[in-house]
Amino acid sequence: MELNGVEDIAVNVREELESFEWEQARGWETDKLIACSPFRQDSTPSFYVWLEDSPVFRAKAGYWGDSGGSEYERGDFITLLSFLRQETREETAQYLLDKYAPGWDGDFRNIEFDFTWIQAGQAGKRPPIPLSYLDPYKFRHPYLERRGVTERVQRAMQVGYDRDKKAVTIPWFNGRGELVQVKRRSVTSKFFRFLSMEEGGHPVRELLYGIDVIHRKELDCAVITEAEIDALYAMSSGFPAIAVGGAKFSKEKAALIKRSPLRKLVIAADNDMTGQALEEQIIKRLSGQVGLWRVRLPKGYKDLNDVKEPEALSCLLQKPERVSWRLVRI
Repeated sequence: MELNGVEDIAVNVREELESFEWEQARGWETDKLIACSPFRQDSTPSFYVWLEDSPVFRAKAGYWGDSGGSEYERGDFITLLSFLRQETREETAQYLLDKYAPGWDGDFRNIEFDFTWIQAGQAGKRPPIPLSYLDPYKFRHPYLERRGVTERVQRAMQVGYDRDKKAVTIPWFNGRGELVQVKRRSVTSKFFRFLSMEEGGHPVRELLYGIDVIHRKELDCAVITEAEIDALYAMSSGFPAIAVGGAKFSKEKAALIKRSPLRKLVIAADNDMTGQALEEQIIKRLSGQVGLWRVRLPKGYKDLNDVKEPEALSCLLQKPERVSWRLVRI
């Protein structure tokens, strides 16, 4: 794939995709990856990504299609990679530029994605999103309730529902209580999207879901999860919680915790390779800064939300395992 403009920047599509887990994947050795869709529950591989340009099919590397009824049937590489990385399109574009064109000082307007609103070092100065943005979404859908998130918690966290997009809206606030992001989570598939920076959204790498509650209530202990729904589920059981919102724990997220009242964190990462990597990142960045404990999910449980029995969930969160300094990789 290339970011086409005044200068072409070659991107290794195959290498980028190999860093994620794919179900029933085949075709790595060819020009086309076929696998189960990452956007929805899929037992039969019906999703494809071109790994290289295909003149015969007039396809560009990175372009993909989903023939099984996904909300998005086809798209470009930025759309796919931003979903996999769980961040905005602009953050993904910046990631690719930093990796494949370090030090490139060209104008963003010379790139086909035209991210002219991105300004290095200015993300923290972006204005908050007006609270009125949430007014059209003051509806409720049973999706989260079916996943164990109580009405009380949904109201407290200002969760809503976008009836046009058929998606739950999950607002993110900064430590000052200002609205800075909104995530839409489809109620019919696994698809989600964050507000782009053009729409007013702040970079996800600089945010932590639920950090506003920590500051407002001056809490010194919380559970930290990968997904917002896991954090909402923990809150519904009476445990303060925050969420990373993805599989990357950046230095900016670590700084938010260091500047917060938190002195103890219980890591409840997903029970897979991505979750293990996230746990290691949290331990590496926060060891010696706050007390760290972790939850060991039972075999067969993918994440915290899979623990449906309230007593079992409470037992897990009340008796975490202390993280040893020896686990930190130097």
